[in-house]
Amino acid sequence: MTTPFTAYRGSEPYTFVCYAHDDDGIVYREMEWLHQRGINLWYDEGIEPGTNWRTEIGVALENATQILFFISRRSLASNHCNREINYALDQGKKILPVYIEDAELTTDLRVGLSRVQALRISELSTPELRTKIFVALNPTHDPAVDPTDIVGVPRQVYFSMTSRYLVVITLLIVSVVGFWRYGVTTTGRTIAVLPFETLGEDKASTFTEGIHLGVLTRLSEVSGLDVISRTSVMAYTKTQKTLATIAGELGVIWVLRADVQEAAGDIQLNARLLDASSDRQVWARNYRRTLTAENVFEIQAELSKLIIEALQARLSPAEERRIAQIPTRDLEAYRLQLLGRKALDLRTEEGLQRAVEYFRKAIDRDADYALAWVGLADAFSLIYDYGFQQKSTVLAQAEEAVNRALQLDSNLAEAQASSGLLLSNQRQGAEAITKLVRATELRPSYAEAHNWLAWVQQLLGRPTEGLESAVQSVSLDPLSSEAVSNLALSYLTTGDYEAALTEARRVQEILPGWGTAALYEGVALLHLGRFAESQAVLQGLRVAWAGSAAQATLALILEGTGDTSATRNQITHQLEQGELFSAGLLHAALGEKEQAMSLFLRIDRWDSWPTLAMRYLYPEILGSVRLDSQYPDLLKRINHSWGIEEQG
Repeated sequence: MTTPFTAYRGSEPYTFVCYAHDDDGIVYREMEWLHQRGINLWYDEGIEPGTNWRTEIGVALENATQILFFISRRSLASNHCNREINYALDQGKKILPVYIEDAELTTDLRVGLSRVQALRISELSTPELRTKIFVALNPTHDPAVDPTDIVGVPRQVYFSMTSRYLVVITLLIVSVVGFWRYGVTTTGRTIAVLPFETLGEDKASTFTEGIHLGVLTRLSEVSGLDVISRTSVMAYTKTQKTLATIAGELGVIWVLRADVQEAAGDIQLNARLLDASSDRQVWARNYRRTLTAENVFEIQAELSKLIIEALQARLSPAEERRIAQIPTRDLEAYRLQLLGRKALDLRTEEGLQRAVEYFRKAIDRDADYALAWVGLADAFSLIYDYGFQQKSTVLAQAEEAVNRALQLDSNLAEAQASSGLLLSNQRQGAEAITKLVRATELRPSYAEAHNWLAWVQQLLGRPTEGLESAVQSVSLDPLSSEAVSNLALSYLTTGDYEAALTEARRVQEILPGWGTAALYEGVALLHLGRFAESQAVLQGLRVAWAGSAAQATLALILEGTGDTSATRNQITHQLEQGELFSAGLLHAALGEKEQAMSLFLRIDRWDSWPTLAMRYLYPEILGSVRLDSQYPDLLKRINHSWGIEEQG
């Protein structure tokens, strides 16, 4: 295998890399990633012709600041590796062991490395592994810029070197917010509001969930706080996990616990703010009020202000007004809105239809309840977005609802985000981004707005910005299947297929059987050359919004085996189904670029999957198409489909 870069030979501190050459496929990839981030690495490809191999190795080891040891059965069987590590131990060098597979250390190495904390590829995602290695090898990094949540630089063949450096710079900016999977917090103002417990009842009360959601929403509107989203904290309902474990998994310092009891028309709430870093209770507060909408919102506001004060965040005048706001004075409308939001979170066709019913009932009771109108708009937009109904009447109903919400409260973050989602479905991409960015300004910890923003940015050809938004969304909502799915897509579009595979599989753990995650998993496996695994994942899969994406990808696998007749049969089938993109993709796989381009140019309206695929995916197949003289015209057509017109 070609070496990734010249071994370091300067006078600055450097890391000596010990590995088995049979593992170079894995090792070189990780070395290149570190090299691109300024880590000086020496490895034995740095030995100049004519020099004594053992002398050169000894000098390199003696002068190295630390050793990066990639452990496998092959490296442990290597006499060279064993001599290098034992020599490093004798020299008292710092050693970072990284297991690239399960392997049993030899006796002498087991003794020498017994006190050394090792990393294991099998236990970490690609971004998490890389981050931990980076931090271990770079202890003198600038503390003002926390690098621990830097993700991999895309290595897509169509990115110029300049573009790669822009990606690095952009993702360094992302690191300010922190990425939950690394257990990192960049400020002392990260908090998880755990699900409130209902006392005295067998099942959770709607109002208990409502108070919980209200506190979360109010806190997430404060620009100085990072608040974990509801979707993720709900996974800790009645959990037996320790405070330290929860905080570590969610990447927070502060945790709020509370219990709620309803009795004789009253509601009582007991809340405790906990500092997970020291495992201590900071304060406890008790509230008892008559159960009315005003009192519920008042409790939420008072509790939120106490938390903000404890975390020493500053409130702007607008944030103060938002926290004290009473969305509705009708308790039943409030309950119905909560039930609608709960049904909406299911993201199923049945759940979305049920959400429509709840939101309409809430509006019937309070026609000025802006959040109920937002919920109704979101339900209709998602029914359309997920492909459950593609009728224009669905979007018309969503537009009516979101316009009413904005009329009632133009500074409501949820209404701005809902408008952005609607505009993306209406193919007004630039306007959609404007609305979604506004939503994140109004409510900085609004995970769903960041998530939808990531999706629209991918469609509009902004993969770096899309990845930034996806990382932010997952940092705020780490257990959201939709957010993690969009992160997987972001890695696909930036060429980090290993990371895409990891995230797609994590979605399957959160929400087993979700077709979108399976599609991303299968496509990532194809790009990694793991064709049998890809085939197993994609077989029989149908994802409504992506059309024939799974079937076309399966056909590519068959074409790779030399079964051209099956590929041509599939082209005929795709054309009969009106799937021009899939048919063109298969023509390109057969080396028939002209036929492929002819079909692509016949597409009047570029839907989501063809847009994503043409912009970013299948580089070995679509590479020649992207280099064709007609591709700029094709790209204009794609952009036009999403409301982007060429300037000038």
